[in-house]
Amino acid sequence: SKHATLSPRIPSKISFRERMSSKGGKVAAEPFTYGKNQKAVRLIVQDGKGKQSVAEIAYYGAHIMTFKDVESSGKETPFMWMSSKAVLDGTKAIRGGVPVIFPQFNAFGPMKSHGFARISVWSLVGITSDLPGLSITATFRLTPNELSKEMWGADKDFVYDYKVTLKANAVTSAGGSARSVLEIESTITNTG
Repeated sequence: SKHATLSPRIPSKISFRERMSSKGGKVAAEPFTYGKNQKAVRLIVQDGKGKQSVAEIAYYGAHIMTFKDVESSGKETPFMWMSSKAVLDGTKAIRGGVPVIFPQFNAFGPMKSHGFARISVWSLVGITSDLPGLSITATFRLTPNELSKEMWGADKDFVYDYKVTLKANAVTSAGGSARSVLEIESTITNTG
C-alpha cells in the first residue's frame, strides 16, 4: 500500500526508515522539546537529491512554529518562523508561525482574545505518510478541557482534528523552481 500509518505514540525517533525505491525519497517524524520542556514534533520530507522540507508543530496550541527548506548543502530557506518575542514556556500563546484560532477571533466575543485552542495542549493522535507522494501528516486533536469549559461552557462537546501535511518540492504552477508545500486541514465536530 502507498499509505503507511506510523504509531500515534511516536517512539523517541522515527528515522528515515521508509524509502521510495525509485527516487530515494524519505520521510520522518521526530519528537523534540523546546523552551521549558514543551513537546513538539518535527516532520521531515527528503527528496532523492537530499533537499529536505521541515515543519515543526508544538503540542501547545497545535502551533506550526517552523516551515523551511534545507538544501543538501545546509542552506536554509525559511517560509515561516516564530517571533523573537515568542514566549516558549506554555504560559502564553506562541507568537509567530501559524496559530489555531478557535472558537472566536480576536476579542469579538466573551472569551480571551482568539479563544482557547491556541493556549491548550493538544494530543498528537497520528502520523501518516504517503511515500510515493513524498508527504507526511501529523494529526492533532483537541477535545473539551478545563480551559474550554471555563471559557466556552461545560455544555460544549466537540472534537477538533487539525492535520498538518508536509509535501516535498512541488513544482509551481508557473513552472518555477520546486518548493515545499504545507497543507492544513481543520475538522471540528459537534459531539454534543
